[in-house]
Amino acid sequence: MMPLRRPMKLLACMFVLAALCALQSTVAAADSRADAPKAPAPAPAPGAGGAAHVLVITASDPYLPAFVEIDGAMRAAVVQRHQRSVVWLYESIDTIRLGGAAGQDLAEVLARKYENVRIDAVVLVLEPAVDFHLGYGHRLWPNAAAVYHFVLPRYASELPPGARLSGLPVDIDFAGTLRTAFALQPNARRAVVVGGVSPFDEAQLEGARAALLPYRGRVDAEFLVGLSPRAAAERLAGETLETIVLYTSLFRDAGGQVYLPREALATLSAASGAPIYGVFETYMGYGLAAGAIELFKERGERIADLVVRALNGEFAAGAATEPPLASRCLADGRQLARYRLSAAALPAGCEVRYVEASFLQRYWWQSLLALLALIAQSALIFSLLLQRSRRHAAELGLAAQRVEFLHASRLAVAGELTASIAHEINQPLGAILSNADAA
Repeated sequence: MMPLRRPMKLLACMFVLAALCALQSTVAAADSRADAPKAPAPAPAPGAGGAAHVLVITASDPYLPAFVEIDGAMRAAVVQRHQRSVVWLYESIDTIRLGGAAGQDLAEVLARKYENVRIDAVVLVLEPAVDFHLGYGHRLWPNAAAVYHFVLPRYASELPPGARLSGLPVDIDFAGTLRTAFALQPNARRAVVVGGVSPFDEAQLEGARAALLPYRGRVDAEFLVGLSPRAAAERLAGETLETIVLYTSLFRDAGGQVYLPREALATLSAASGAPIYGVFETYMGYGLAAGAIELFKERGERIADLVVRALNGEFAAGAATEPPLASRCLADGRQLARYRLSAAALPAGCEVRYVEASFLQRYWWQSLLALLALIAQSALIFSLLLQRSRRHAAELGLAAQRVEFLHASRLAVAGELTASIAHEINQPLGAILSNADAA
């Protein structure tokens, strides 16, 4: 038995050793598969019926009121005009406010971030975003059509012809704004321009200087550049209606402080002794008196048309640059009333917003109820007075009748008394006469 038992033990040990080796190799293979890099998910083919991906790159704060309004109008219009659903992606380089430039580091970050996402179209907001696309777009999203907006017409005209960029430039109408200002203030002899020192602020100041050139002999121009809103407001507090104040934008002051331009405008307007004019629609309601302004909702809808055409592949062979939108005259009725400016002096077709409604316009139904109550009360009072007058007349008539009745009663009593007295006197006199006759 002993010689047979030893080989059996040896075979059992060999079997256990083989099982352990097989288990170790299985675990090692699993670990190697876990450590291996995952293959990128396949990108959907264009036109496959899935959602389209649109990347929006803005060179400023994407939550600026102007861009929020444009973006909302653009997205709403795309939903109505495009059959496929759209996934919107957003990136902000914010060089307009903070300066600098977007370069290789940002391109590498975006390449990693969107390596598994097919970008079908790119929307570029402002010139630095277009510059970034020209430098790195062909490597990041080579198959995506690019649409730009809110760039100056001169910049759009200098884009390379082979860039395949379609877009809608913006014509910031400082000249039209000044015409509106001089129409409201024909006696103005001074112009004050308020702006900041960010790249966007400097571009707007350049446009304001060019618009003021035709008025060089008519007004004296002063530029308040780089001041904080509070410091600029103190300077504007001493101005009069002989001064036109042109506000461009104030993203950053000379001290490096960053602001929201329309909030800075509200600070200026609260202290300014002269009306303030500007060129952006989002300034309306924050102290702007008037201006020649582009409507941002129309811009968003026009950009949506370009995005839809890009998603449909219409720009595969070339690009299309739309003409800038025409500006419109807008005015704030509250500011016109504050500075006693006549709305009749505005250009024809000018839209006056925030017009202060009269008391009757605001509370017409309450006024109607009060008027009806007043009429009813007046009718009631008149009827009561008429009733009182008739009652008084009736009382006077009754009193007169009572007096006549008393008079007639007294006459009757007097007659009765007279007859009684005459009877009483007549008897003794008759007896005396009878006695006298008998004597």
